[in-house]
Amino acid sequence: MNNLTRLTFTSAIALLTTIVLAAEPNSPPRTGDLLAAQILQRVETATGGVLQRVADSRDKAAKAQDFKDLVKEGQWTEMWPGKDGKPETRQVTGEVWNAAIQAALDKSGGVILPKQDNPYYLDGPIILKSGQFLIADPDAEIRLKPGADTCMVRNEHVVGFQDRPVPAELQPDTDILIQGGSWTTLATMPGQTNGNTRGRVDVTDSVPGCHGVVLLQNVQRVVVRHLIIRQGIPFGVHLGTAQEFLMENLTFDDHRRDGVHCDGPASFGIIRGIRGKTGDDPVSLLSWDWRQYSASFGPIHHLLVEDVSGAPLAVQSTDAIRLLPGVKRFAGGATLDCPIRDCVLRNLADIREFKLYDQPNLELGRDNDFSANVGELRNIRFEHLTFSRPGSIQVHAETDGLTVNDVELAFPAAADYRLVLIGPPSATYKHDPNDPAKWTEIFSPDRDCTVRNLSIRNVRYRDAGGKETPVENPESLVRVVEQTINLNYPKTTPRGGTGKGIWLRSANTASVAPVDLCCEYLVDPAGIDEKQPRLSWRLLPTDADACDQRQTAYQVGVSGDLEALGEDQGDLWDSGQVASDQNTQVVYGGKPLTSRLACFWKVRVKDERGVWSGGSEPARWTMGLLEPSDWTGQWIGSDQFAERYPHQIWESKPTGPTKNSIVDPWLRRSFVLDEQPQRAVIYVASVGYHELYVNGQRIGDDVLKRARKESIRP
Repeated sequence: MNNLTRLTFTSAIALLTTIVLAAEPNSPPRTGDLLAAQILQRVETATGGVLQRVADSRDKAAKAQDFKDLVKEGQWTEMWPGKDGKPETRQVTGEVWNAAIQAALDKSGGVILPKQDNPYYLDGPIILKSGQFLIADPDAEIRLKPGADTCMVRNEHVVGFQDRPVPAELQPDTDILIQGGSWTTLATMPGQTNGNTRGRVDVTDSVPGCHGVVLLQNVQRVVVRHLIIRQGIPFGVHLGTAQEFLMENLTFDDHRRDGVHCDGPASFGIIRGIRGKTGDDPVSLLSWDWRQYSASFGPIHHLLVEDVSGAPLAVQSTDAIRLLPGVKRFAGGATLDCPIRDCVLRNLADIREFKLYDQPNLELGRDNDFSANVGELRNIRFEHLTFSRPGSIQVHAETDGLTVNDVELAFPAAADYRLVLIGPPSATYKHDPNDPAKWTEIFSPDRDCTVRNLSIRNVRYRDAGGKETPVENPESLVRVVEQTINLNYPKTTPRGGTGKGIWLRSANTASVAPVDLCCEYLVDPAGIDEKQPRLSWRLLPTDADACDQRQTAYQVGVSGDLEALGEDQGDLWDSGQVASDQNTQVVYGGKPLTSRLACFWKVRVKDERGVWSGGSEPARWTMGLLEPSDWTGQWIGSDQFAERYPHQIWESKPTGPTKNSIVDPWLRRSFVLDEQPQRAVIYVASVGYHELYVNGQRIGDDVLKRARKESIRP
């Protein structure tokens, strides 16, 4: 694969520049969020191979129309809204394409569904085997025939484990892509399903718990992207027993249930670019779930959910994101812990509610299907949240490590508004409003929960004029809930309960926490040329009302591996416990650092009472080119704007004639890459200020970045 790349370099006073381009496929991308970077690297590496293989073989894929002789024509009725908005019956003549699509897949391993005047009807699911792909034109419409009552597309080996944990030796279907098209099960109006109420695996419902328009159970390295899912009763995408998956750019149009519904076990997945109107949660992560909606149960970890937006303010929509951990109790009495851990949810807008609470099965009976204990959440991070209307994060789970960072509240907030609620909710579902005997408690108000290591910071209000006002004490937006029994129930609701939330943050928490880690005064810098760089951090009080908080000791750990750092293994440097209040210019004192080495680090501190904080969020720096022999690029320039010095360029005070007739010179170089690197690093040394562009896109946020040293040398 040839990739034409253009580098453009501009400098106001640059005379000569050298550039080294190095591909580093094994290095994670530079980002301040290293957990997200870890997930991105793993998933994009795995699914990138799928996308590349499809790109290479797409021209050889068969079109469904190549097998038009296998298309079945039929007549049936469909229910649609009439001009008066009431249901009306329509007689339909349509074409069923299942056999033609499967024949195309069998022939070439991939199938293309071009745009056509009439919909592609399906009377059951399209089945994709390992290595196969389906690409539909963005304007191609795929409909589920009334009464089919199955999913519309799925992987080949869907398996269920409702009676036991998923075995480790299970062999998944792999390397599958589903792209494009508009998909509908014909839920054409509220209360009308056209006989398609379940997203079953097949007409016999051979694997109970399956419920998706797109059904992917027991899969690895799968991609679903650029779909429109409209007017469906099943979940838009139902995932489970899945790893290394990418769900991106999915639009939901008047959809009736969840958008992306991910059951455990699941790991290393990305769900991003989710938008539109759903009748339930746009994204749900459920390691424990109601059994009619889950074919398996198990832990969920290392998922990235990003760029999710709720429906517009005027649209009636649920707009919630759910995280449901739990403890599954199987029929024989054995239990399975189903935690959710190490997940990042970021760049989320207009989500009304984040549901991190316990909830028994209301449809089968709360006493018939429930989590054996309150579930467990560990290291869950919410970042870059925008609320255009009051919204909240409701936590009723055993939680250790919950970060809420960078929150914009763009609505007039009442005095009693709270962003984070800790503890059990209580609400009443009235099956029959006139018969209290049939009323049901929705949640688990008699269960306690404990939250440890909650960090909430960078919260601000924004008024209609765009003025932002920081919340001085973000913890004031936290409410701890303690339920009480409502003695007037059922005259008034809800019933209430005896459960409470517990927030451990004082005696068991250090008074200060290290944040805003910097290396050489920069955040996650690349190209550090100091062999013993200086490290710094800021101290954040954990209790804004306390006095005399301070650091009395620190311990720094540096590792060349992010996962090792997560296990507190500083294989490059472990400073040990250093009795000091120093939090700036702490000089690295570990193993010698080499060119291009990626270094991950974190720090913990001890406060004035002798209590150690938890480890900080990981930070990173990358070493530059430390030795002259590392620089394989050549100095570039033009005598048109600067005659070359007769002396070597790194001399501190060069002499000789100079010209600078071009005030803002641009240096351009085009070249072809034979392969597409997973990551490329450009090392630039310049005299003066510079900006760097690749294919017309400026690299970095700095404007006219200057050299850090007066004497420029490699």
